[in-house]
Amino acid sequence: MPIPIIEASDLTKHYSLKSGAVVRALCGVSFTVGEGDAVGLIGMNGAGKSTMIKLMTGIIHPTSGTVSVMGCVPARDRRSLCRHYGVMFGQRSQMMWDLPARDSFFVNGSIYGLSSKDVLHKLEEFGHILDLDFLDVPVRQLSLGQKMICDFLLILLHEPRLLFLDEATIGLDVYNRARLLQAISYMNRQHGITMVLTTHLMNDIESVCGKILLIDKGELRYDGPLTGFLRGGDLYRRIGVEFHDSRSLDRVSRMLKEYEGIRAVAEEHVLKIYCPNDNALIRTLVASIYDNASVVEVTIANVSLEERLLEMRS
Repeated sequence: MPIPIIEASDLTKHYSLKSGAVVRALCGVSFTVGEGDAVGLIGMNGAGKSTMIKLMTGIIHPTSGTVSVMGCVPARDRRSLCRHYGVMFGQRSQMMWDLPARDSFFVNGSIYGLSSKDVLHKLEEFGHILDLDFLDVPVRQLSLGQKMICDFLLILLHEPRLLFLDEATIGLDVYNRARLLQAISYMNRQHGITMVLTTHLMNDIESVCGKILLIDKGELRYDGPLTGFLRGGDLYRRIGVEFHDSRSLDRVSRMLKEYEGIRAVAEEHVLKIYCPNDNALIRTLVASIYDNASVVEVTIANVSLEERLLEMRS
């Protein structure tokens, strides 16, 4: 079992408003993150994710309970801890706007006591992971994708053991998002860097993280493997059916009402059928569909993380 790099026990954070009201951002949350884990911190807007990041990085103090990061108390030992972790907030760049991108790496390197030779070596290493042919271009002329790639590499300069990535791919196009996710996954797998990733893009979580923490209204609803969460729902499998015409879709929709414990969602000529992980039931459903309709294609897959979350909310 991985050695815990983050430990939280009964972690609570309340905010008092001028009106006298109390906002309970976190309510008695306990969890651990092991060394080398890639953890997805997920939840709705206002669930408490940003509060957890601020507590783990020492920006704010807990109201009660404790949080330990690498054996230290973040709010008390923030100066020494920040040498061992990196933080990236999506579209909040640390790059120097009017200077070439390369210069930001040398300035940040000097903050962490790195020599120019050390920074050049790190940039050469980063060049094997990502295309960095834009480093001599002023930051203000870079695309959003190029700036966010630089911001990610910037927090790796001092070789941190732990990264907090808050909406690290927000606003990126498909190509740059894929490049950045590949780099994040590579640093986790090949260098053993622990990752805590928050995002509303569930595909990002599925492609990078092996574990998730699900926060809802300040409470921890799930702490465990991603696969365990996906399989924990009653409707774990998805049958996707594309029909030649709407009449076929209507016939199958009426037929499915005879079955208990399944859910169907229609989108134009496509029907998504959510059902338990029961191979006999799936075979029966597929056979009945072909018997009653003109079918273009049938696909069978596990539900996605986004679908599982929607199931919980419904």
